[in-house]
Amino acid sequence: MTVSLYPFPQYHHPPRAGFSELPFCRDGVRCIPPGQLEWESAGGFGELRIQRHRTGEWSRGICGLLPSAAFSSGLVRPHEATLQSRLARQEILTREEGGALGKPVLLTTPQLAKWWARVDGEYVAEGGAVTFVGNDNTYHLRRYLPRMGQLPQPLDLAEAELLCIADGHHRAATHAALAAQGYAACAFLPVCIIGGEEVSIGSFTRVIEDDMGNTDEVLKRLGAYFMIEATPSAIIPSVPGEWAFSRNHLHYRLTRKSPQGRETAAEWLDAQVLAPVFGIVDSKRDHRITFEMAPEPGDDLAQRNFLPDRTYLSHFPLTTDRFFAEVAAGRMLPAKSTRFEPRVPSGMLVWMP
Repeated sequence: MTVSLYPFPQYHHPPRAGFSELPFCRDGVRCIPPGQLEWESAGGFGELRIQRHRTGEWSRGICGLLPSAAFSSGLVRPHEATLQSRLARQEILTREEGGALGKPVLLTTPQLAKWWARVDGEYVAEGGAVTFVGNDNTYHLRRYLPRMGQLPQPLDLAEAELLCIADGHHRAATHAALAAQGYAACAFLPVCIIGGEEVSIGSFTRVIEDDMGNTDEVLKRLGAYFMIEATPSAIIPSVPGEWAFSRNHLHYRLTRKSPQGRETAAEWLDAQVLAPVFGIVDSKRDHRITFEMAPEPGDDLAQRNFLPDRTYLSHFPLTTDRFFAEVAAGRMLPAKSTRFEPRVPSGMLVWMP
C-alpha cells in the first residue's frame, strides 16, 4: 500500500526579493510580523533545490501535504524515539497555532530518482524562485505545477519505498496524535521528501551534566568500556567504534573495548554506559542529558564552545545504507541518533491551515 502526496491549497514563504534572514518561527508563525511572508494563494507543490556550500552538491526535494494518518498507520515510518518534554511543548504550540508549522517535516527514501523521472514528464518548476543563502546551504524554492496548465493532482509515491522521517519526529507525532483525536487542523502535515542518495547523516553530541567533580573520575568510570587516549585538542570520530570526549578543556579519543554488535553506537551508549557511568537510565526523560549538533570534518573545532563541568560525547555517524537497513528491520533508535543534511530551514515554507 502506498500513500499520495497532496498539493498545498496555499502556503507562505519569504518575499522573492529583498530579504536576507528567514522569519523567526520558534514561538509560532501566526505572530510573524507583516511583510516577512508572502501568501502563495494558488498553492500547488513546491520544488526545493539545495546546494551545500562545503561540497557544492545539490539536493532536490518535493514539498506537499501528507495525511497525518500516514504517520500513525506505518505508511511513513519513524526511526528514532521522541523526547517526552519536546512532545509536550510541541502539542501546546500546535494547539495554539491551529496546526500551523514553520517548516515541513523532512522525509527520505532510499532513492527518489525514478519518481522524479516519472513525475517530471508531467510537472515542471515554474515562476521566480525564493532564494535564501544560509550559513551552510543555499535554498531555491519554486512552484511545481502540471505542464499543461491543469490543476495539480495528488502524486502517487509508489517509487518512494521505505518512506521514513529524517527530521521532524516530534512535529509528525504531535500532528498524528491530534488528528486521531479529531483535531481537523492537523489532518494534513507539510513534508519535504529528499532521496537518500542526496542526503548525508551526521550525529548529535551528548552533553551530560554530572556531579563527579573532576574529569579523572569520569574517565575512570568510562575506562570499563573504552580504551582512552589523550589528544591535544578536540577531535571528530573517524571510524565506527570511536568516540570523541571533551570535558573542562581536556580532550580524549575513546575506542570501544567490546566488539561492535548489532546495535548502533547510540543504542549501545544508552543501554550499556549511561546508567553505570552517569546514573542516567532514560535519556528521553533525564534533564541532565541534552543534545547539540556534532561537528563535521572541516569544521573549526577551535571555535567550539564547551561549558564547564559537562561531558561531551560524540560518535561516528551511521551510513545511509545502515540507516535504511535499521528502518527496514523496524528498529527504533534512541532519540537524536541521526542528524540529516541538508535540512529545510524554518521560515522557508510555512504552512498555516
